Amino acid sequence: MWVPRAQEVATRHGIRVEPFFMRPSGEQLETLAALVDTGAVRPFIDRAYDLDETVDALRHSASKRARRKIVVRVS
Repeated sequence: MWVPRAQEVATRHGIRVEPFFMRPSGEQLETLAALVDTGAVRPFIDRAYDLDETVDALRHSASKRARRKIVVRVS
């Protein structure tokens, strides 16, 4: 959930924050991937799990201790 205070804190630290919403779209996913590849967008990752550790990833998510995104790697 976007909190206006987050914008204030980010501005003080010289960081630009913009919320955005995704819809199921291959075109949007390609655009987002290109932004990540160029470093224009940096995802904040809490933890990364391999596919066979998905249950652990779900437990971590349910614990509400994750402060950032949880990634499940698919090889």
